[in-house]
Amino acid sequence: MKRVHLSNLIESNDIFQDIFTKQSDRTAKTDNYYVYFASIIGIHNLQDYCDFLANIKDKAVKYKSQYLLFNEKIPFAADPDRVNRILALINAVNLENLQNSFLNIVNDEELNARLKNGLAVIYELARKNNLLKTPSIEKNFVVKMIIWAQDNLKDITWKLNDNPKVFYFGKIKEHEALFLFLLLAVGFDVLYINPAEDPFEKYTFKIPIQKFVYGIQNSNNNSTFEFFSDQGKVVNKITSATKIASEELKENFFTPESGIFRPFQFVNGNTQSLLINGTLEDLEVYFHQPAKVRPGFHIQNEDTVVIPNFFFKVNGVNLDRIKYFTLINNLRKNKNTLFAGTVNIVPTPIDKSRVFSLDFSIDRNNKLIKEELRLNPLYRIKNIRFELEEFILSKIEETINTAIFRINLEKKEVLHFIASVISMDSKVLYALESFDFTQNIPKIVIYTSHLEDMNIESAYLFAFLNRVGFDIVIFNTAGGGSIENYIDSHFFNTIFLEEFVRDLPLKTEAELRGPSIIKKIFNI
Repeated sequence: MKRVHLSNLIESNDIFQDIFTKQSDRTAKTDNYYVYFASIIGIHNLQDYCDFLANIKDKAVKYKSQYLLFNEKIPFAADPDRVNRILALINAVNLENLQNSFLNIVNDEELNARLKNGLAVIYELARKNNLLKTPSIEKNFVVKMIIWAQDNLKDITWKLNDNPKVFYFGKIKEHEALFLFLLLAVGFDVLYINPAEDPFEKYTFKIPIQKFVYGIQNSNNNSTFEFFSDQGKVVNKITSATKIASEELKENFFTPESGIFRPFQFVNGNTQSLLINGTLEDLEVYFHQPAKVRPGFHIQNEDTVVIPNFFFKVNGVNLDRIKYFTLINNLRKNKNTLFAGTVNIVPTPIDKSRVFSLDFSIDRNNKLIKEELRLNPLYRIKNIRFELEEFILSKIEETINTAIFRINLEKKEVLHFIASVISMDSKVLYALESFDFTQNIPKIVIYTSHLEDMNIESAYLFAFLNRVGFDIVIFNTAGGGSIENYIDSHFFNTIFLEEFVRDLPLKTEAELRGPSIIKKIFNI
């Protein structure tokens, strides 16, 4: 067996792939194991993350001689007789000199020596950090480490060119962290993974660990190994030199500072809505402009796109009707624009019984329980890209916790809001699917010339789409109330024009031009 030492820890450029490489691909030297000791906290690319966990799960089942996988805990199963036999061995050993003792942990002589050396190191770490306060606790700690080593290393095969690997997902305790250090000392690659938090940080005891920290996910019932691995695909791959060069080019060229972005560069990122507090003239200038050239656009925290967007309510009409209708027709031209003749973009109110069917889809902190939500008949967003589905669900939680509504969101209102979003019309969902955050912004333009009551489902969906980054402009020639009845006035602009007129049909561009000269001459 090769030797391993802390000086043999190596750094990774891409831990998702490097962790699976052979020793010959890591170094030209042959005398030592060169190992990775790293943690992945949070999620950068959701699909890559799920694929990675699916690969780990697959390899841990197929190649038990090379892979250990611990999910939330390291199982401990030992009958009293076994514990007593090990205690008897320990009682005959000087715990402060474990590496030189006659302790027999496993039959393999060289592995046994490595385990004793590693056990001596973690024993000293535990003592220095005041984890072993009494002789009894000291002995129980050593017993636990020995039992874990015997149970988990019995099937491990040591190869000259391929060292074993251990993956630990989720919550971890002190003794479990120390056992990972023991495996590191023996020659394992050690990778700790947690999408929601970093409890491992306080247990590293100054041992140098390479950290990969990304966007932290909300800690809830969905942050499980099974949830992520079941969404992934088992793909064995190696990155070519061309691909590496391409990724380096993207990293150096497509940056917020350059102002140049590749298509869907932030597909795994987030958005932050920034209200354009402007006038109708600003609509004419910026409405058709992509997000990246609008005033106030920027990238925040590397993966959040701050989108300057319009949320306008225009009451009344200009005395100059041609100017008024020309503006509306111009706004309708954009290919990403949804146009409607009513403020009720959710045409049918949702039955209360269907709303309350979502009762088990949120916890007491208004966090979504995604597995339950996906089973609900109202849920129409299940057949879209996985990262988009996650984006929508995170935006639902974000909107719930935003002071955008004039009403207080108690539990029944929260359920009603969720129902309104997850049952959105397919055209709205398609606009979301097409939304490249730095480019053209999806838009909703409403024209109505009569007084109508807005249903609360439509108000909820407008609020959600505003938080996503949509442009929303509502023209009401009669000046009737709609969004202002539900949404706080700080989140949208209200513009009043010269007069209110009811039942004013919208004139198209052709109607504004009037009949052609030929039609006038021939009276047709």
